[in-house]
Parts: sequence; C-alpha cells; structure tokens
Amino acid sequence: MGCVAGHDDLSRERGLRREGVSPSIRADRRVFSEAGDEYTAWARDLAQVLADAALEPMSRAGPIGSVAHRLRSLCEDADGVPLAVVEARGGTTLLEPARPAVILCSPAMYGSRLLFRGYGAEQPALDAAMAGTDSLVLVEGAGAEKRLSRLVAALGECFPNALSPLPGSRQAATVVGVADDAQAGGAPDGVVRVPEVLAGLLWEWVKTTTPPEGEAPVEPYVSGIGGGGLGVPVAEKGPALKSGSERARPRSPVALDRLESFGRSSAVRARRVAGWLGLPPALCETVALAAELKDVGMADARFQRAFVDRHSGTGTRDDPAGWPRGGRHEALSARLVGAWLAERPEWGEPVRRDLLVHLVASHRGAARPLVVPVRDGKAGTVCARIAGFHVRVSADLAKTDWEQPARFRRLNRHFGPWGLALLESIVACSDRPAEEE
Repeated sequence: MGCVAGHDDLSRERGLRREGVSPSIRADRRVFSEAGDEYTAWARDLAQVLADAALEPMSRAGPIGSVAHRLRSLCEDADGVPLAVVEARGGTTLLEPARPAVILCSPAMYGSRLLFRGYGAEQPALDAAMAGTDSLVLVEGAGAEKRLSRLVAALGECFPNALSPLPGSRQAATVVGVADDAQAGGAPDGVVRVPEVLAGLLWEWVKTTTPPEGEAPVEPYVSGIGGGGLGVPVAEKGPALKSGSERARPRSPVALDRLESFGRSSAVRARRVAGWLGLPPALCETVALAAELKDVGMADARFQRAFVDRHSGTGTRDDPAGWPRGGRHEALSARLVGAWLAERPEWGEPVRRDLLVHLVASHRGAARPLVVPVRDGKAGTVCARIAGFHVRVSADLAKTDWEQPARFRRLNRHFGPWGLALLESIVACSDRPAEEE
C-alpha cells in the first residue's frame, strides 16, 4: 500500500502545509485525509509535483524525485503516476493493495470502512483492508483524532495475538492530527463519549456476507454519543471506482485453455503485488496460487452456457439444466481446491491450506463466513486440472461448505481481520490486468 508520509515524520510536522514537500517525507504509507477544499487542493498539488518529478531520470532526481520514483515502483503498471488521489464516494473504492494513494473522506466514512461497513460498498472487506493496514490517517479535528485513535487501539486489542502479513509498523492504521495548536486547543473531547469496543461486536462486523439482524451500528464508534450526535453521511452519487464484481465478468464463453491462461496471468500479478507489499515468500506463493485457481469453477458446463445465453435469459432462470440464479462459481472453485488439497496432504501447513481455500472462496466478497447456497440439485460433476492433478467434485450449488465458517474464524485469529482482508484484496485485484490483456 504505502503513500507519501511516515508516521514519525508527520508526528514531528503536525503543521502540514501545502507550500511544498519536505525532504523528510517517506514513501511507506497510504494516507487518508479529510475531504475539505484545502486538503483536496493540497493532495492534488502534491500528486502533480510528484508526477512532474518522476519525469526526471533517477540519476538527476533530488529528494522529491527520489520519493516519486519510489512510489511509482510500487505499482509499475499504474500509467506511471506516482500517487493517486481518490475522493471516497459510495461503493467500494477498489485500489490495488500496493497502490500509493491519498484518499479523501470524512472521519465517519473512514471509520465505517475500518469497521467493514463502508457506506454502499459492494466488497466492504477490500475497503477495510485499505483503511486498517498500511495507512496514515490525517485528521484536523482534535475530537475526531482522539476518537479514531482510541478506536484503532481498541480494535487492535480484540485480536492481540494476530500475526499481520505486513512487516513492522505498517500492520495497522496510524491516526495523526494535523491542526495548528491554536485550532486544536479549543476542542475539548470530554463532551463526546464513545462506546466500548467488544471483540464480539467486531466479529459480527467482520462477517460481511451474512450480517446478523440488529447488529450494532458503527456510527457511535466514530462520531461518539452524547454531545457529538450521530450524524451519518449519505453515500454520494456519482462515478466511483469499479469493484471487482463489476469488472470481472468475461464478455464471451470461457474456454478451459483461456481459463488456465487467465489464471496464470492473475498469479503473476498477485505474486508481484505481494512482493511489493513485503509479504513473506510462503504467503506470496499462497496468494499467487489462489489467484491462479480462483476461477476454476467456471469450468462447469452450465456456467459456460450462461455466457452464451445470458442476454436471452436461457440457462439462468427456468432452465433446470442451466446455471442456477444467484450461484457463485467461487463455491465450485473452492470445492475443487479442497479436493486437490485432499490429494496433497504434504502441501503446506494448516494455516496455508486454510488460507488457500478461503482466498479462492472469498473472491469477489463471498465466504465471509459462508458462501450462501442456492436452489440447485444438480447431480453432475465439475472437473479441473490443478498442478498436474485432475480433480472432480459435485457441481451441486445447493451443498454448503460448513467448514468455511470455522476456517474463516481461524484465519481471522491468525492474521487479524484487516490482515486477512488485505490478502483477499491482493487476489481480488489480480485479475484486472489479465482481463485487459
């Protein structure tokens, strides 16, 4: 992920201003900033300064040019732009996990994303990954800074033994106030109370595919209760970055050889992004394999026919031999991968085996904690070739993988909710360049 400023640097430079870029600014965090006119202009000016500096050869680059080249190297297929500037709107703000960016939003919009409840987000776990890992949150209001700082600290205590896949201080969000002392001095925080964060509540928010009825709202944990009120921002209408589910629909029938080629391209991309993020080699290989295998369930003949007939509706609604309405090919992909693992008991330690199945099943937001079954009853099978093994499993999408919820809980305990969401985001973004090719 990463962006323009390090935690220690900005702690020393709380009076951040638009006049220039300090030579001390490092390239190791994503930045969330309030979306006021001043900060929007600052972010766009900074992005332009970096873009101009990146045009100079590295041999002649000064401090700003060095930062620009470092940022661009983290996402080398991003049109050469060192720094993205995104105004958060309703919907999933899908960025590549290693993409340096300044994301402009209100504290409430940031907080909802952090708690897996991004307003209007189709894949809230991807927004949570951006908000909760490798991020620096710049807040002008002293009260909002204190509330968000307390929230981030309390969330970390819910999973104290989690091993984030990211190294060092990049594991979690860091909240920093950027107001002048004069501005911050007159904003006492005592009038606004914040509810206690409980591990059970966080666990309910983490379950994004089957949220329980009557779950606790996230707004009081960001805006406070009492004097601060419970204002909830309405998701803005307008163009938003496409989510993976919107972009990832092939335009034509998917031949099996195309699926394999597509999977290999996705694996290459996932491995590179994981390497840019600094993940350990074993995790890099696991996410790469998940990216390669995430779509093998598309080999189902019904799924193939659905592409041909989708405009007329044949094979999607009333045809008993067609792809069932609401069916998720990820369920078949995960089933195939599970069967392959059963043939390969020597492959990986238990957490890697769990992770591989989950990353395949959770592609495009599913399996958190369950892939919801659909009415099917299909008696046939689907087969795929995985690492030299031919695997065949039931194609009945009415069958439920009841092991997935326990798998999901184990992985959250091991990597932490935001670490696991980060790994999901690598797989989710891996197919986009392959599709464009």
